[in-house]
Amino acid sequence: MFGAFLLLASLLGAPAELGTLRGKVLFEDEQRPAVGASVVLLGTQIGSTVAANGEFTIPGIPEGNYDVRISYVGYRREDVRNIVIQSAAVTELNIVLRPSPFNLDAVVVTGTLNKHILKDAPVLTEVIGARELSVIGSKNLTEVLAAQTGIEVGTGIGQTQSASLHGLNDNHVLVLVDGERVSGKVDGAIDLGQVPISMVDRIEVVKGPLSSIYGSDALGGVVNILTKNPEGSEVAFSGTFGSLERTDLNLSGSHVLRSVFGPDGDVRAIANISYNRFGGVDYLKADNFMEMPGSNRLNLNLKVNGQITPHFSLDAKADHYRDELEWLAGDIGITFLRDFARNEKLTLTGIGTYVFSDALSLKLSANKSQNDRRSWETTGAGYLTRDSYGREVVQSYRLQGTLIPYARSILTMGAEYSDETMNSSRFSGGVRSVSNKVIYAEDEWDLGVGTLAIGGRYSVNSSFGAVFAPRISAVVPVTGHTSLRASYGRGYREPSLLELHIDFDHSSVGYILKGNPDLQPEDSHGFTISAQYNREDLVWFRITYFLNTLRNLIDYYAVQNSTPGSAAILSYRNVDRAVTEGVDVDVDLEPIEGALLSLGYSHVRAVDGNGYLLPFRTPNSLNLKLNGRLPVLDATVDLRMRWFDRKPINDDQVNRGIYTDGEAPQYSYVPAYQVSDVRVSARPMDRVELFAGVNNLFDTVRYPFGQIKPRQLYGGLNVTIR
Repeated sequence: MFGAFLLLASLLGAPAELGTLRGKVLFEDEQRPAVGASVVLLGTQIGSTVAANGEFTIPGIPEGNYDVRISYVGYRREDVRNIVIQSAAVTELNIVLRPSPFNLDAVVVTGTLNKHILKDAPVLTEVIGARELSVIGSKNLTEVLAAQTGIEVGTGIGQTQSASLHGLNDNHVLVLVDGERVSGKVDGAIDLGQVPISMVDRIEVVKGPLSSIYGSDALGGVVNILTKNPEGSEVAFSGTFGSLERTDLNLSGSHVLRSVFGPDGDVRAIANISYNRFGGVDYLKADNFMEMPGSNRLNLNLKVNGQITPHFSLDAKADHYRDELEWLAGDIGITFLRDFARNEKLTLTGIGTYVFSDALSLKLSANKSQNDRRSWETTGAGYLTRDSYGREVVQSYRLQGTLIPYARSILTMGAEYSDETMNSSRFSGGVRSVSNKVIYAEDEWDLGVGTLAIGGRYSVNSSFGAVFAPRISAVVPVTGHTSLRASYGRGYREPSLLELHIDFDHSSVGYILKGNPDLQPEDSHGFTISAQYNREDLVWFRITYFLNTLRNLIDYYAVQNSTPGSAAILSYRNVDRAVTEGVDVDVDLEPIEGALLSLGYSHVRAVDGNGYLLPFRTPNSLNLKLNGRLPVLDATVDLRMRWFDRKPINDDQVNRGIYTDGEAPQYSYVPAYQVSDVRVSARPMDRVELFAGVNNLFDTVRYPFGQIKPRQLYGGLNVTIR
């Protein structure tokens, strides 16, 4: 009797047979597995993520009809209705995710100390994603940034390609690679041509002071270049060839070693080699001066991610860069001069992260970057007139912890030590160095009606003492489609070692440059207010007002004007006050699926304390981008137009008075101009892309101070093997 009762109970309690949902998810634009995409049965707690092979399996689903949602950051969400799950059966579901026309769901890391979805980030951040990088097709980071609203690019005296933000100079813009400083400054700025596009996953740009997180140099903003992480096993090759001796070659490979340190202990690695050649541009042969130098650039990159235990991960990265540049440097009456420069840089980065729980993690990082630069000059007959060398070493060590003390708060705190050492033949005294000891914190609150982030950085500089840089930022969703942002931050820039100690005799062309050890740090207060509106995949709009007040700006001045038989002696000084303010407007539209129209307008007003215009700032600029798909061969067409208003300049070759205290500047102007680019690509096979294009379609030339590449035709291919 008792046995019969147990049998009956087991039969009554036996669970019904359950069904399984299985399938594959690919990215449409890349035709690769959508690793990490989310697959969820709506209205339930049942779901899974897509594995490295693009497949997913969800077992144990009760019989019935379900709506399934597949999503991934940066791609359109796909909802599949009325999927039938039957007992003891497998239901197949294959999905292709289409790219989102806007980047609202992109994860950003630059504006605060925590990761955010772009549309929810309290600090206004602009993202140039992998899709846009591939559409542009450029292998030059400067050309990519030039297409963005409110960013002005140029080529410096030392042939540095750099970017300016919101009317502030390139040495007020901090360039980071994976959040770390790198060596290689020329004229006070990092040469953007040193960074290989082939390793770039996305670029994040934050305009306005960000010294509360990154310290000195971030008065105008931050350009953070995020490199690719290996996601699977593949080999990729790309080759581009064009006029002006353009040659871009790249070979990269990635691989995943499964379960090296246990069931979840994968090791992922990516290696890259790229070579770029550019023949240079000489606008006016008669002056024996080449405005854009010829160059050969070589990059070697290795990045490894390892999950050592379920709680501990270790990342390591090594980058080697080498370039050679050559250009005509002018005419001294009896002969012309030819300049040469060579850079060789090695950067090593290691990051260890330990996650104690969902509420507590600790990260330790170390970064060292060394750049050796040699620069020399010869006469037309090959006689050596100048030969200088320099070694710059930048290193930092950081310990950072993140915890959740309250349900609606994320607190991040850290300590950092960094130093910079330069050994240059242009220095009096040879080796110079400076160090910083830092503590910083940021507390981010979810207020229910928005997010508020308050942070600050206390830094003690070995030469200039202590400084505190606070920042407060907030985002408030007004409606489901509209949000408002506001932020205030203090920025500062300590004088560079070159500005303090340089002793460079270039009297052969009329000047001697000497440093000023009495310089004081530059200081700024920046305010940003923006409103954003988005309507699903139809339209995205943003308008931003910015204001920066600056003190102790560092500029040239003449200690001694040139006289017959003697060269001018130039140095640096702190000038009183300056203001930059303006408006950025961005609009993205998708009038029909597969076509994206983008418009950008920027207005900048920049004046010094006497009300005089700050030179080399473009007051108005306009960007237009149109990208669309064609119905054959998965082809796309990308059109870009950039218009720049006339720009005031001070030409120190004809207006020596610009170095004199109290004298009103005499301006000349670069006329307004526009540059248009067009690129066409097609995929005759899934993993082969062919492309061709024309940069500067109408062959616009603006000289001097335009430094635009003339019309350039190019073509090439991208091949991926998985």
